[in-house]
Amino acid sequence: TGAAPPLISVFSLSIPASADLRNFPSTSYPAVISSPLLGGDFGPSPITIVSIVAADATDLNNVYSVDDVMTITFSQDTNKAGLPDAVTKANIDLLLLFSAPLGANYQGTWVSPRVLTITTLDVSSSGPPQIGITTVSVRAEAALRNVPPVCAATVTTSPVVSGNWGILYPRIIDVRANDPT
Repeated sequence: TGAAPPLISVFSLSIPASADLRNFPSTSYPAVISSPLLGGDFGPSPITIVSIVAADATDLNNVYSVDDVMTITFSQDTNKAGLPDAVTKANIDLLLLFSAPLGANYQGTWVSPRVLTITTLDVSSSGPPQIGITTVSVRAEAALRNVPPVCAATVTTSPVVSGNWGILYPRIIDVRANDPT
């Protein structure tokens, strides 16, 4: 009908018998044909990583540590690479490549089709990721695409990580009385 673009892996063509499609000269019965599903894509992906922001909900220290969170925001809704809303370290490692190791264990949550949060569970073996230096790239083989999927798989690299791993507030460490007399 022309109301929407054809969808990859959904759209197909069918020719009914009523179309009376035949060979020439007409010696066959009318053809009844269905095409395979539409494959390919309509060009490169427009999806980019808009930001990756570090945060520490407790602000007890200013170093990369357990329960720190990175929020990755994409420029538009994605198919989440076919992953569930709750993703494991293995899922994240198939989807993303960080310029510095995140540690021995972490997990993620798709907050929406365009926002993924990653929470650290074990930071041993980490780089650690650094504010203003670390980036993340989407792996092409992860097949992260727009919704509906009309573009090629996304291949993009983020800007550097912004935010902080916590703010170390001034605090009183010691109180001493001293009587000079």
